[in-house]
Amino acid sequence: MHEVVLFPSRFYMIENAVSHQKLMNVLNTIKTDTDYLAASVNADYGPTYKTNFSFKDVHGKLFDPIIEEIKGHLVKDYISFEVSGAPWYAEYGEHDYHEPHIHATTCPVDDDRVFQKGENYYNYSGIICLSNFGETTFLNPNTSSFVRGGVKINSEFNKVVLFPSNIHHFVTPHGLKDKVRAVFSFNCILNYRP
Repeated sequence: MHEVVLFPSRFYMIENAVSHQKLMNVLNTIKTDTDYLAASVNADYGPTYKTNFSFKDVHGKLFDPIIEEIKGHLVKDYISFEVSGAPWYAEYGEHDYHEPHIHATTCPVDDDRVFQKGENYYNYSGIICLSNFGETTFLNPNTSSFVRGGVKINSEFNKVVLFPSNIHHFVTPHGLKDKVRAVFSFNCILNYRP
């Protein structure tokens, strides 16, 4: 008898992924665009949760320099990606949260673009952390696995986490008074050429 591990989920994490100035330029532009953020407050996720998700296309091109820098980190491992739709911003106050969700609804697993491209193309999502507190929990999609539950990944400023779009994940309240946890998020089609 021998053990075979099949169907693993591959995550990619990049520390110090993007120049500080590029991150701050995009963050400051979005945060000063208060009309869009104020219009997109979602009380369903807590009393102070804000996002520009509904208006993400307005800010989409601002992310191009950030995405290009992330691509530069991945190319040495034979990985490239193209963004699906525009990235977006979200911020979580002391009591804010995001319930378990997947991005496969906005980046479908059976997306024709992936199948048209052929092998080695995968639907992924990404988080760019803009705070040094809070966490995102990723749930194991295999309920019969020896690894149960979820894995918590701490938020660290300028860390990028790339993960399969069909992995459930969520955010719990960080509980820090007068602090805001912030992230940029995006969906992409990842290409791996070993």
